[in-house]
Amino acid sequence: MLLGDSCTGKTCLLIRFKDGTFMNNNFISTVGIDYRNKLVDVDKYKVKLQIWDTAGQERFRSITSSYYRDADALLLVYDVSNRSSFENIRVSIED
Repeated sequence: MLLGDSCTGKTCLLIRFKDGTFMNNNFISTVGIDYRNKLVDVDKYKVKLQIWDTAGQERFRSITSSYYRDADALLLVYDVSNRSSFENIRVSIED
C-alpha cells in the first residue's frame, strides 16, 4: 500500500513499477483508492502483488486508513522538495 500526501508521486511510482512507463506530466489525482496487480519472480516462484494506491487528500484519509489493517506492507511516500509532506508521514505512522 502506498501512503503519503497528495502530489508526492504515489501513482507515478506505481505506474512506473507496474508498466515500466513514465506519466510524462499527465497528472492523475487518485480518488479514494485504486490498485494494480503485477506478477514478479521470487526465486523460482511467480508471486502476484496487489499494490494499493491511496488518495493523499485529507478528505479521503478515513477511507484509506480502513485498508491499513489488511496490508502486508506500507510504502510511505513524500516529496523531497516539500518538507511538510515528510512531516505528515507521522500521521500515517500513528494511524
